[in-house]
Amino acid sequence: MKVYIDLKSIRGTIKGEARDCGVTSLSIAGGVSYREAWELLFNWGRDKGEGVSPFQLEMASKGLNRASKHFSAMSKVTLSQFIKTHSKGRFIVYTRNHAMAVVDGRLYDCNMTRGQTKIEGFITL
Repeated sequence: MKVYIDLKSIRGTIKGEARDCGVTSLSIAGGVSYREAWELLFNWGRDKGEGVSPFQLEMASKGLNRASKHFSAMSKVTLSQFIKTHSKGRFIVYTRNHAMAVVDGRLYDCNMTRGQTKIEGFITL
């Protein structure tokens, strides 16, 4: 599983940000700027420096003016399994306390999540 973590060009455009994996994953999976993703999540109740809920990610992704669908993992699927079965498309994948982007089978993650981590669900964009 190849992880792409060079996110410096995306992150850090808003000073004092922390716990912004949801913003980063929405930006990458949605193909929008960090600032636009930040504003979409802010409009759904995310405060600066705070994490996001799957509901906030889903609602913000609908603001991208494209079809999005939210799925909860019925059986616990690992991140590696998800990537192998979703080699095409744009997704926000989340665990209990983290979000990351998967685009065309590539994982974009600022925390180096392990492949055996069980996912809670995903949003397809």
